[in-house]
Amino acid sequence: MNQRKDMLHLMLVSRHGESWAVIEALRREHDTVQVYANGTDPWNVHDVLAHLVDAETGVQAQIRKLMAGEDAVPLDFDIHRWNRSVVRRGAEISLDELRKRLLQAYEQVLALVDELEEDDFNLRGFASLGRIRSTQELLLGVADHRLEHALDIQRAIEGDV
Repeated sequence: MNQRKDMLHLMLVSRHGESWAVIEALRREHDTVQVYANGTDPWNVHDVLAHLVDAETGVQAQIRKLMAGEDAVPLDFDIHRWNRSVVRRGAEISLDELRKRLLQAYEQVLALVDELEEDDFNLRGFASLGRIRSTQELLLGVADHRLEHALDIQRAIEGDV
């Protein structure tokens, strides 16, 4: 592996370890604990996990599009509309299944990093957050994104919201 792959692996593994401790400890009664109260779209623990599964698989699709010479998402992509849709679609998925899918997505992200050539890390295109991002930025972002949401879940469960 090269230095960049090593660094990305280290970060992904580290963030996974920190976030997985929170996610693995979740119980069914935590599903409905409110994590975010954003206006008309409050999210509970279950919603956040569905979002994480989608985000981590979505980043992989975005990177593959960049590798194909395309923008990662259409220029009119609406992240807020997309996230509302993800929460609706994930409502009936069990907590255990969400954890399973999140673990699979994590393993697939690590495998994708292994596939990338050095030049692939610098590929850039319009991505889901509404700005130009490189493959490396997308990978770093997915690691931080998961940890940020896991810590928010932990605070919500502990009542520190």
